[in-house]
Amino acid sequence: MKPGMEKENFVRMLTEMTHCLEDTEMNLQESVQIVREKMYRDHLVHLESTSMLLDKLEGEIQQPIPFSSETIHGQASVKLEISC
Repeated sequence: MKPGMEKENFVRMLTEMTHCLEDTEMNLQESVQIVREKMYRDHLVHLESTSMLLDKLEGEIQQPIPFSSETIHGQASVKLEISC
């Protein structure tokens, strides 16, 4: 083979490899973007669920606990039983 032909083949091979690497990089970027979007959606769902749960718990905490005379007498008798 002539030296010029070997050089052309080598340049052609390197050019093909470069195109393959560019394609691979684009595919990887797309895959990473898809994974990021999925993770974002999953985290958003978890945050919304947690926020709703916290709102519900805060609502329950802010409600006054109803006390009746029976409740107070029941608590007093429990205290007496425990102390004996």
